[in-house]
Amino acid sequence: MTRTPRSIAPLIAPLNAPLSLVLALISASVCASVLTACSTPEPTPPKPPALPTLPPLSAKPNRPISPLYQQAIASAQRATQLSKQAKSTEDWQAVAQQWQASIALMKQVPAQDPNHAAAVQSLDLLNEGMSRSQSELQRIRENDQNQENNQAAQAKATQALEEATQRLQAQNKQTPSVKTRTYYATIKSYKSGIPLIDVTFNGNVHFEMMVDTGASSTMITESMSKALNVETVSYVTANTPSGETKFPVGYVNSIAVGQSSVQEVPVAIGPVALLGHDFFGDCNISIKRDQNVVEFSQCN
Repeated sequence: MTRTPRSIAPLIAPLNAPLSLVLALISASVCASVLTACSTPEPTPPKPPALPTLPPLSAKPNRPISPLYQQAIASAQRATQLSKQAKSTEDWQAVAQQWQASIALMKQVPAQDPNHAAAVQSLDLLNEGMSRSQSELQRIRENDQNQENNQAAQAKATQALEEATQRLQAQNKQTPSVKTRTYYATIKSYKSGIPLIDVTFNGNVHFEMMVDTGASSTMITESMSKALNVETVSYVTANTPSGETKFPVGYVNSIAVGQSSVQEVPVAIGPVALLGHDFFGDCNISIKRDQNVVEFSQCN
């Protein structure tokens, strides 16, 4: 008895079945339709195995962004802006503080922060800015210290000058010869109508100097100061024909004219040699041209 061929469509319907099972089903169908002697009953196709359920792919988690990086950048920008107008010690201290804050914030940026690599790379630049601000701060501090030292030295010299003047005045009052004696100095020559006399410095160095009754202080020339090894300790401002002029001030051990002498005398260093009132004090001065002498009398 001839068996009617069966359709294989119902057998390949389960598309999810394994390929080996599908081929087996196709082979069985051919056997049933072609080979009449094949009497083996058709096997029931098994259910296809269930595919494993894979977990859904989760999105890549976003790394947290810390505000520290932006805060560090803001501090660096403030430091740069402040440095453009910084002049005083306080100004540069403020600049250095901003650099320090920026560096500290950069170091705190977490490793998982997207800006961590940029923060690490920025530290060299921030440290350079910090170093420059500290150098400038040190320079200004040294300048300020030098100014303070100069002011202190000038104040000390002024005080010493005042004390020397007081000692000179006291000495003039305590020396009987200065109070009672009249002494004379020979006129060596004249310069612009002003008599020049011989003056002895430090006991053995002689210079010709003008006797200027209008000069309040004694002045020596630059060459005289070198010969006498006078060191500048201060400066004094005086009115000259060309206006106010600043002159160095130093000390000589002694000044003598005839039998009169004074010790530790402050002298200005300028263009001319003048014997001033700080030497002859309150003496009356008479220029006796007929006798070719300068008379110092009634000295108090």
